[in-house]
Order: sequence, then structure tokens, then C-alpha cells
Amino acid sequence: MSQHNRKYSIVFSIILASLAAAVALAGCTDDLIYETEEIPDAEVEIRGEVIYKPLVPMKVQTRAEDAPVGTKYTGIKSLYVFFFNSEGERINEYCGEVNFTPAPSEGSTHEHVTFKKKVRTGRYYVYAVANICDNQKSDLGKVTSIELLRKFRLDWNDRIEDDLEMFGVFRQGYAENASAPDNEDFETDEPITVTPDRNSLHSWVRRAVSKVTVDFDGTNLKDGVTVYIKNAVLKHVASGAFLGTSSHIGDDGIELGTSDYSISYGNGESHSAWPRVTKTTPKFSPSEVWGVAGFHDDGAKALPCYENMQGTHEDKSKLQDANGDGIIDSAPYDGVTNGTYLEVEGYYAAERPEYKSSGKIIYRFMLGKDAVNNFDLVRNHHYKITMRFKGYGNDVDWHIEYSEKYLDATYPEDVNYQGKFFSPDPAYTTFPNAGHTFEDQNVITVSSFKTDGTTNVWIEPEISYTYYSHDDETDNWEVDNTTSGWLTTTEGPLSEDKSHKPYTFVASMTEPATVTINNLFPKTEKGSENAPHNLSNETGGSAVENTANCYMVGAPGWYCFPLVYGNAISGKGDNTAAYSSPHMVNHLNKQIGAPYIKDNEGIDLSSNVSVKLIWQDAEDLVEPDKIAYDPALFGGKGGIKFRIGTIQEGNAVIALIDNKAKEDDYVVHERKAPYDKLGNTKAVWSWHIWATRFGFDFEKHIRILNHEEKAFDVMPVNLGWCSGNKPIRYYKRRKCEIRFRVGDREITRTIVQYPHFAVPRGDHPYYQWGRKDPFVGTNTIWGNKARWTHDGTPYGTGGEYNPPRLYNEPEVFSNNKNRKHAKDCLDVLVKNPDKWLNAPREPKNPSDFTQGFYSTNESYPDLWSIGDEKTVYDPCPPGYRVGPGDLFTGFTIPGKHTDPTLPRYWYDVIESNMLSDYYDLETVNSEVLEFYTDPRKVQSVIFPVTGYRDYDGKAEVVKYPGGTEKPEGFAWTGKAKDATNSYHLKFRRNDPVTEGDWNNRIVSPEASIIAPSGDYYNCNGFAVRPVVCSSTK
Repeated sequence: MSQHNRKYSIVFSIILASLAAAVALAGCTDDLIYETEEIPDAEVEIRGEVIYKPLVPMKVQTRAEDAPVGTKYTGIKSLYVFFFNSEGERINEYCGEVNFTPAPSEGSTHEHVTFKKKVRTGRYYVYAVANICDNQKSDLGKVTSIELLRKFRLDWNDRIEDDLEMFGVFRQGYAENASAPDNEDFETDEPITVTPDRNSLHSWVRRAVSKVTVDFDGTNLKDGVTVYIKNAVLKHVASGAFLGTSSHIGDDGIELGTSDYSISYGNGESHSAWPRVTKTTPKFSPSEVWGVAGFHDDGAKALPCYENMQGTHEDKSKLQDANGDGIIDSAPYDGVTNGTYLEVEGYYAAERPEYKSSGKIIYRFMLGKDAVNNFDLVRNHHYKITMRFKGYGNDVDWHIEYSEKYLDATYPEDVNYQGKFFSPDPAYTTFPNAGHTFEDQNVITVSSFKTDGTTNVWIEPEISYTYYSHDDETDNWEVDNTTSGWLTTTEGPLSEDKSHKPYTFVASMTEPATVTINNLFPKTEKGSENAPHNLSNETGGSAVENTANCYMVGAPGWYCFPLVYGNAISGKGDNTAAYSSPHMVNHLNKQIGAPYIKDNEGIDLSSNVSVKLIWQDAEDLVEPDKIAYDPALFGGKGGIKFRIGTIQEGNAVIALIDNKAKEDDYVVHERKAPYDKLGNTKAVWSWHIWATRFGFDFEKHIRILNHEEKAFDVMPVNLGWCSGNKPIRYYKRRKCEIRFRVGDREITRTIVQYPHFAVPRGDHPYYQWGRKDPFVGTNTIWGNKARWTHDGTPYGTGGEYNPPRLYNEPEVFSNNKNRKHAKDCLDVLVKNPDKWLNAPREPKNPSDFTQGFYSTNESYPDLWSIGDEKTVYDPCPPGYRVGPGDLFTGFTIPGKHTDPTLPRYWYDVIESNMLSDYYDLETVNSEVLEFYTDPRKVQSVIFPVTGYRDYDGKAEVVKYPGGTEKPEGFAWTGKAKDATNSYHLKFRRNDPVTEGDWNNRIVSPEASIIAPSGDYYNCNGFAVRPVVCSSTK
């Protein structure tokens, strides 16, 4: 069976069931004009009506046994009219395209369109041409005679919308509800006479195309025989057709062609998933696949093709065994080599005491008006083929290929970076993905044999390999046989029935690249002071494409970004959805109304405006004296440019300062050292710059599935993550295509080895839920990562250098004096990107403050997402957002927090499956926690154990490794539970499993917890794991 470059599964329902369409006088009958009568000289407005009917049904039943839907065949989209005088000469002024109007067709089996046109009285030959495709209109306009018009060759386009051409002859003397004329009438030219009182014309028009639908009937199959149906295609279709006369393959310019259309009944390569026909279930319903009642219904999928008139041949037969002696006596293609035929691919299985057989099968049937010796495929017909199976389903009378060489193979498992695949623990049948056992013996069972239905003869397949490496920058595969050898093959024994043999493939562990981020930064600078690299443009060009509150930088140089609120510009356009909520306010406490800051009400950037480096956690990352506000950038909308000289991994926050902004109550006050000089920062807006090589040197994303098996592409690390200059390991993705070939048949199986990132805990910024600004991370217990101020002054790393709190407050709790809810101070938070919101709280015991407090902060639920759309408060870079509330639910089998006594619910990677030469497996749980990305457990994603910044307690980091509490990790989602709490991922593991039975784990609540959708105070500071947006927003 030949293979196509592509196949369409096209759906169309046919309303056209009859042979013709017509242009006719509405509601009356014309009298004929005889040539002996005198014709007055006058200009007459003729009235025409095109009538077209459904395709003519043609039922053809076989002896024994993605395509368009029928609605694609209906309608007239364009209409041309051609006039010739009584001598057959073209009248150019009357020829061409006409405007038409659909006409009512109540109570009629056909449909109408009407048109009007002014012509002189006289005798004419007039023709209608409908739906000519655009690329043939020019040639059609050049025809000069009736013969050339009729023999105008249509070309098959394999696009149903371009293959619905119609042709008809205009006549007079039409009666309403008259039957359609026959083919002979279609071939006949007839002159008409136009006078002022005889000005109504009609023309039945026919399509050059027909369609084929296929039904199946297993009533006559034997018990225990099943035929699985995969697809149906047409072969030897005509490459063209004549517009106005019958045609066939072999006519001038019409050749054997191919069609890319296919009716797909079953999906996938495994026949077990295909619809089946048996004696007890002789039919399967098309509603299972298309939602229609019958395979020949108008809405069923059908195969289109042009007319191919190959005639009736008394000396030929469509029967393979015409005399019934059990010996095939028919010639190939039944002796009609240019005939169009139907080919149905399937799989048959016979499980009977006297006969056991199975294999791929192909049924062929030559099309025509009957199932015996007519081979005419007539235009404008609907061929309804019913395949009536009998016997074993591989009867000789069926034009069947079943004794040819058979080749098939099972599918191997993809493997992880260690060359292994997951093998579920059989002890937990109710938890099909439980366990931590991995194997490296990847078996492909190959079936390669020929059979006569009873005896198999093994055919040794030729095996070849093509190795590929992955281009991380383009996300494409490239042939790279220099990597060959990582897959070894062992051949197993042949089965007793000589039909199949196992081949075992073992993948070696990927050779990793061990690097430090700082060593990956290039030395070549991007941009220049006069032409800085635009971070809102993927290529650095001047156009503003996608903006955000965070920009990733991967090289030294001069950079700029436009003064735009968050992602208010997306895909080069105004992203109004990002600031549609009334809670999206700017530093003036007014709802954002335009993307560019200067275009908003009350904003004046003409004076008293400056730029400030708020903080950076890598010394001299952004050069403090090389930051500037440039009002001329971006067409006068304004932008900020800055220079990175000594490139290194790190984070920086840059703000546009409005020195005219008012002070806010309780923000400007005397503070204790080291923040005694800090007041209201007066930021108009602020932006996070993240210097990293993630997104530049490695695969940009890791795909994870949530509990509902919805896929999300996440960054390999948290937003703003830094390695602390510790080495990371990157195991690249690669694959091998294994080809098994027997004769001219070939099948391919692929083994993909998935990538992996092994990273240290590192550090990352923390985010209060709903705020766009990062707060410095930490790499020490009870302290902070080193950072530097706007003038290069270093802060200390002790707890006294935690981010300054926003509001002044008494030393002793005094009923939340001076504190405000987030919802009441959003503008103040915008103006103070460096200050921690110390929101309202209440004591757990009003008479004993030492028992602690709980947050009563109130915020809005749409600060990070409106519906499923990213907002201008989202902290992620262009193309990313904070993930939805169900992002992490795939990390446990139930999709939620589980009882710690059930570790088999968890999709965490235990230590015995981690890298013992990279991690200290006794303490790795205080460094990172590794989760499988989906139930196959072929890839994992790492989250650092870095605690969180407490909403109270002077914004200190708690539950960080090394403290008195069990270390934990957290990551926000964009979904709020209520005004005070939002959903997040929480995890803790303190039960190292370095060897032995994985189920012998410490199960106390203090030891471990995985909560993929926990909730906690929204004024706490957690990590953010960016997720690729569903759009560019």
C-alpha cells in the first residue's frame, strides 16, 4: 500500500444527492421560439435561476465483505456565464462573472440561485460555470469556443473547496419541479432565443466531482472472526476532468493521480483501539467517531474525486475468483489499469478451533455502477459502498492482500537520563504508578513473517539506526550520528509459531555537561549606549512586542525597555485584558487605562523624574551610574536604559521615580538601623532584571502534567534563581529512530532519552502573593543573600537586613496600629517595591502575645490573573505567568495533600534514584526535592528547599535548612482561596531512602508532606515557578 506525504481526515455532509443543478425561470414554463419567427431588436434583461440538487445516490455492495463531511459539497460560491452566437462565436461583452442571489426552495429537493443580466435579443448558446477555483479563473476567461469551454481541463487540487466546479447548459421551456435531465442532455448544446417576453433561462449544473462513502457489514463472518477497520482511501484518481463533457484517465492531459484524503476510522497504530466488525456485532456506529447515524449519511466523512469513465467490460470481472474454484484468476486492477479503486486497510483476527490467524489486511474494490464489470465513476454521484464481509474476513473473492510480507513491532519505552524506564510495583494494583523501580531492558517485539493463513515463515528484518541530537535554541531535532553507540541491541529467540522475535535495547546514561552559570555568559556585549538592546523585542529590535515586569538578560551590554505597565503590550498590541480589573492601579491609585505609563491620566514625566537601582544581589551587575530615563526612546513614549558590564548571575530591581509623588501615612518615619534613612520610595513602576543563562543555553521548559493530565511548560528553575556559583549538570535530550525493513515495507520505532537538570539549592527571590516585585533571597539560615543599594553600598547579610517593612508600627502589638490591608494600599505597594507589606494580624491568644499571631490581611483574588489571563501585576518575564491553581496537582496521585502514611501516592524521586556523585543522599532532602513530571516517571523537575519569608516576624526567612524547624519548600500559584489565603505547593521530605524497599519510609507527619494545592497567608513570601502562557500574554 503506497504511503502519502499527508492525509486529511476531512468531514463533509452532502446535501447534493442528485446529478444536476439548473438555472431556470421561476414559477412558469417558456414557449419555444422557432427560427422562422422574426426576432425584434431590443435590449432585454434576462432572468436566470441556477438549480442544483444533492449528489445522485449510487449503492454498490461488494461481493463479500481525513475526508470532508458532506456539507463541504454544497452551495454555489461563484458563477460565470458564457454567451456564444448562433455560429458558436464567443460574445465577450456578455461573458464573465455574475452576481447572484439564493432563492427559496421550500418543498423542493433542489436549491436555487438567481441572477439578472441585460443582453440584446437574439439566438445564443449560453452556459453556466460555477465554483471555478481562483488559480484557473484567468485561463477560463480565455476560452473562445464552445468546444474549448466544454473541454476546459480542471485540475485536481486535493482541497474540496477548490474541487467543486459545476457546468451546465442554459435552456428554455423549464417547468417548476421538473426532474433533472440525464447525462445525454448534459452533453447536448441547445440554442435559445431571447425576446422581451421570453427572457427566462434555466441551466441544470453538475459537479465534476463525486464522493464515496463506505459502510461495513459482518453478518456473514464466522464466529470468532474480527475485522478491525483503520482507514479508507481512493487510489488511481483522475488528475483532472473536462469541465463540460465526460472524461477519463487517458484523455488529453488527464493522468493517474493521487489523493491525500483519507477516512480514518481508528486512531493510532494499535488495532485494538480501532472499531471492529464481528458476526455478533456486524456493524459499528459512525456516531462513535463522527456523531452521525449512518456511514452514508450526509454528515459522514466521504472521499472526493473527479469523474473517471472507464466503461463496461464484458470480458473483465471485479471478482478475483470468477469461476469459484478458489484460485485467483483476475488480472491486476481487474484488467482496467486506469480505473479508480477504493482501498480499505484493517486487521483481521480469526480465533477458531480449525483456523487461527491474524494480521494486517487490505481490501480493494474497483469503483463503478455495479460490483461486476462496470468501471464508470460518473461525475456528481454519491457512491455508497457497503463492504459485506464473509467467512474468515480474508476470503479470496475480495481483492485482498493478506499473504504478503507482514511487518509490525511493539512500541518501546522512552527512557530517563540514566537510560531507564519506570516499572510499576505489582504489589500495588490499585495504584498503577506506585513504586520506584526502574529497568533498562527495553524490548521491542518484531513480527516479521509471511503466511498463507495457516503457516508462518519468519523473515529476518533489516535493522538500521538514525541518531538525533536536540537543538535547544530552536527546539528542533538534528541528525547526529556522531552520538551513535548509546543504544545497544540484543536479539532474542524466535517464537514457536515463527511470527515474532524480541529485540532488547539498552540506553547508556547521557553524558552530562557540568558547568557553572557564570562561565556560560558570553563576553560579547549586546547593544550600545546609542542603540541599546530592546528587552521587549525577542531579537532586540526597536519595535515593542511583549512587555513584562521582569526581563531576562544573558550577556553583558547596553539594554533598554519601554515604560509600560507589566504585560500591557502583548503580541505588538494593546493587551487590555491585562489591566481590565479595577484593582490594577498605578502609583496615583488610579486604574491603569493605557499600556504606556505616560499616556495615563495624571502622569507627568516631564520633570522631577529619575531612575533608581533599588537593590541588586550581585555586585556591579547593573552599573549604578549607567542607568538612565530616556524620554525619547520608543517613539517618545519613554524608556529606561542601563548597562551590565561585569555579567554574572543575579537579580536587580530598577524603578522609575516620581519625585513629586506624595508621602503616604506611616511610610515615612524614623526607622532603626540600617534603614533609618528610608522613606517612601516614590516609584512610578519598577522592573526586575534577572541575569541568567536559563532560557539561553538549555532547554527552556520542562513539561509537567497536573492531576487532570493538562500539560504545562514550566521553567527548569524558580524565577530569579541563582546557583551560588555552584556547578550544575545538564543532560541533553536525544533520540534514536530504529527502522525495521522487509522488502519495500518499513516501520520505525523511536526511543527518546529525556533531559535532566541537576541543580543545587541555590537561592531565589521571594514574592508576596499578588505583588510584582521580588524580595531578596537567602543562602543562609536567619539571614539574607548579600545585596547592594543604588549607590553600590553593600547591605549586611544578617536578619537585621531583612527587607524593610512598609508601615511604621509600635514596638508592642497595639491593635494593628498603622498597618493596612493589601487591598487598601495597592498604590503604596507600587511606590515601594523595596518594602515588605506588614499587613494586619491578630494574636492567637489576646492575653498572651507569645503564642503568636495570625494574618487577617485582605487582598483581591485577581491581582495575578484575570480568568486565565496574566495581569500587569504578574512578576514573570514575557511569555510566562504565575501558574494556575492546579499547576502542581500532578505531584500526587489524588491531586491534593495526602496522608503522610501513604508515600505511594507521591510522585517524588527517592534518593536511590538520584545522583549519588552530585548530591549527598543523606542530606539531599534539605537541599532540593525532585518531582516526576508525569506518571511515566521518565523526567523530573527540581524544587529547592528554601523556606519562606514570614508575613510578620520582621520578614525573616523561616523553615530554611539548618534551623530548628523542619526545612520546607514553597511555590505560589496564581489562584486565591479567599481574601487572606492563596494556593501554593508545599513540600517537606525528611525520610532519606538510599537503598532497600522504597515503601519502608518514615511516615510521621513531621517527616514528610507533599501538598500540591495547600493554602496559606497571601502576605507570606514564596517562590514563583514561571509557566509558559497559553498565548503570548
